[in-house]
Formats: sequence, C-alpha cells, structure tokens
Amino acid sequence: DMNSNERKITYTIRPNITFTPRSYWGMFTFLFLYFGLAMGLVYTFIFSYPHLENFGTVFWNIGFWIFLLSGVLFATPMAYLLRNITTIVNYPPEGAFINQVNTAMAQIGYYPISDVSDTITYKPSLANGLAAGKMILQKDNQRVVITGSYHFLKKLIKILGWKPA
Repeated sequence: DMNSNERKITYTIRPNITFTPRSYWGMFTFLFLYFGLAMGLVYTFIFSYPHLENFGTVFWNIGFWIFLLSGVLFATPMAYLLRNITTIVNYPPEGAFINQVNTAMAQIGYYPISDVSDTITYKPSLANGLAAGKMILQKDNQRVVITGSYHFLKKLIKILGWKPA
C-alpha cells in the first residue's frame, strides 16, 4: 500500500554552513564579487565617459560604492536561493522508493547522468539553468542523503509529500 509507505518516510534538512563553493557564504562571496564589481565598473564607465573624466577617480568616488551596495543587495537574497542543502531521508525498505524519487526528479527537471554503486547524480535540464547545479543521491540501508539546490530540493520534498522528522 503506497499510502502506508509514504507516512513512514521522514526527512531532516541539514544546512551547509561551511565555506564551500555552493554553501551560502560561498555563493554570497561569488555573487558579491562578480555582480558587484560588474555593476561598479559599468556605472563608473557611464559616469566617466560622457564627461571625459579620469576612470580611476570616478571609480573611487562613485563606482566603489555602487560595487559595495549592489553586491550586498544582490548577493544576500540570491545566495540564499542558490545555496545547497543536504536532506537526510529515512524510508521503509519495501516499495519502489528510488523509482518514485527518479520520477519526481524528472518532474522538477533533473535527469540522472550516472548511477555508480549507491550514488546517483542528477543534472538540471537547460530550462532550470546552470545555477541550479547537480543533485547527488547517496543510498544507505534505510537512509538516503540528497544534496542539491535549496529551491529544487524543497520542490522535490513537496512533490513526494515527505514529512519532517
């Protein structure tokens, strides 16, 4: 009976608080530096070119502050949305649990690219974009650890109807 199995499935979310490339602070640093610097340089060019002023002087007077402000304002919410989290799922041994996960992954636009031993790696479709990143599912006895993008992992949990532990 599918409903009795679904009631037994529970999950726990473990946020990644270390400084790794897909953690909150890793994404914040990446977005802050690249987006903020790009905005600072663009606005410096916009303010210096028509008036033929020195690029360096305009950067330190205007561009640097735009770099800081736009970097913080853009990176703070986007790093929260693009960060990776880890979900630990406890599931009953009977049933087609992995098939249900594969079907739900396809519904949110993730497709398996490798299935080696007890690890399945999923890649996002082009519609999800490159920012979504890969999802990795590691199987254990009665436990599965899924690491992936916060937004898409929340969608997966909602589709499968898992309950918090």
